[in-house]
Amino acid sequence: MSEEETKETQEKVYSVEEYEALAEKLRDTEEKWEKSESERKAFEYRTKLTQYVKNLRLKDDIYEQYVADMLEKKGLKFEGDKLVGGDEIMKDFRKNHGNAFIPDAEERVSASTSGKAPRTVNAVEQAFYAKNPHLFHKN
Repeated sequence: MSEEETKETQEKVYSVEEYEALAEKLRDTEEKWEKSESERKAFEYRTKLTQYVKNLRLKDDIYEQYVADMLEKKGLKFEGDKLVGGDEIMKDFRKNHGNAFIPDAEERVSASTSGKAPRTVNAVEQAFYAKNPHLFHKN
């Protein structure tokens, strides 16, 4: 066996101080990795939660922030892209805070004072175009 092969096969012997220094570096690296992984998971959760809240069609950012914070405090978890328990909580929220959501196009937007059913905004537009047929554009 040559001298080079002998050097390669010999084990390095560490002093107690070198060993403790290596062990400390390993602990630091593990702590940094765990912190990084925890931050990544928190970011991923917050991103999914933000997307979930955006799809609720709330009127403004204030409602979106309030709902996101409320859901996060409840500690709900995602299974894939589904927020487990989120639909039930939002059903109750919609019942109690219906004005926080953007109304559907077909939803009535006025209240009746005459006892008759209120008309939608579409009816106003239809009346306008009935009086001004030259402005009506067919798509």
